[in-house]
Amino acid sequence: MNNINFKKSISKFLHTHFINNLRVWIGWIVAILLVCLIVLYFILFADNKTTMHNPLNHIISDNHPIDLLDIKENGELIIYTLYGPTSYFLFHGEEYGYQYRIAEDFASSIGVSARVEVLHNEQELVERFLRGEGDVVAYNLTMADSLYKRLIYCGEEPITHFIDSINNTTSSKSVTNQTTTDSLPKSHYAWAVRYEAPELAHTLNEYFINNAHRFKTITSTNSHRKSKHNDTSSSKFIRASIHPRTSVMDATKGILSPYDDIIKKQSHICNWDWRLLAALVYQESGFDPHAVSRAGALGLAQLLPSTASRYGISSNQLFDPKTNISGAVKYLSFLSIHFADVENRDQRLNFVLAAYNAGFHHIDDARRLAEYRGKNPNMWDSNVDSAVLWLMVDSNYKKPFIDYGYMRGTETFHYVKSIRKLWNYYKGITK
Repeated sequence: MNNINFKKSISKFLHTHFINNLRVWIGWIVAILLVCLIVLYFILFADNKTTMHNPLNHIISDNHPIDLLDIKENGELIIYTLYGPTSYFLFHGEEYGYQYRIAEDFASSIGVSARVEVLHNEQELVERFLRGEGDVVAYNLTMADSLYKRLIYCGEEPITHFIDSINNTTSSKSVTNQTTTDSLPKSHYAWAVRYEAPELAHTLNEYFINNAHRFKTITSTNSHRKSKHNDTSSSKFIRASIHPRTSVMDATKGILSPYDDIIKKQSHICNWDWRLLAALVYQESGFDPHAVSRAGALGLAQLLPSTASRYGISSNQLFDPKTNISGAVKYLSFLSIHFADVENRDQRLNFVLAAYNAGFHHIDDARRLAEYRGKNPNMWDSNVDSAVLWLMVDSNYKKPFIDYGYMRGTETFHYVKSIRKLWNYYKGITK
């Protein structure tokens, strides 16, 4: 009996001791798990909470840092920029801009192609760039102290000097006011590379040092055109167009040019008065079938090879008068359809002429801007023609609804007026 009681006591003791120890061990395990969860929480989320007050400070790239070797392996340099007269803009559907051309030349120097991404404003550009998008900011960024730990500024001296020289040249050609450019505070500009790409930054700075003296050559239109069209052996690609002294071959006989018969036949395709088409041709080339503009437009109607290719016309064919005019009237027909919502036919002609000069994307922007400013988007005179001039001002071309940014508005404004004036003159001497 005593033996049985002893066994029961031992069993009860062991059971109680085991249960108590088990509870202790479970408590320790739960405590350790809680500590691990708290540490993990702080690792993942605490840093974001402490940096929420600065919208730029919390931007951290989730991507693998891209440096020079990665860019060379990808075969492409992604350029981030903004629209502007010195940075990047489109004209006749072609890419222009001093800094764009320098960036393109840099890309070529490292053996890759260049691709441009245009952002709406500087804040968006910096935010997205810090997230790991793009490779180089090729825009005259204002150097900010708050970003020195995030970005490597490149080419401060050559970029600042080059931009200032362009601005000074532009200012000297414009009407001067009482405040001279020398009295204005000087800003310092630079391009930018992310801090995680030191090799790219080093190579870009070396490029600036070795090529700053070439910037004027690199950014000249003829130099750019020759590199774009180095597949042709024709010296005509680099010959500038020179207009004849007169816009009429024989006024007494009503002969405007040696190409009147071609122009008359082709004008029916776009449903134009042949004299209007003749006025456009004279404005474009001075009736010179071998004319080549600084922008690379070719022939009588100054078609760009990229435009002509839509209609199956090669660059070499553009020096043939009939083929050139044929391509032009097809493009004019396309533009007329594009502006079909302009019901007044005479007004629509103005839009077509403007788009032939500047590209329809810019004219679409001008119509939106005109409407925004209380003007009639379907009326050219004193309405949209004013808007093309407004698109030369950054406060206008940087508006969020402007898709194609800066445009050379003065040229387009006078282009339409000149052709209309010449057309009226032609109507007075020919049938």
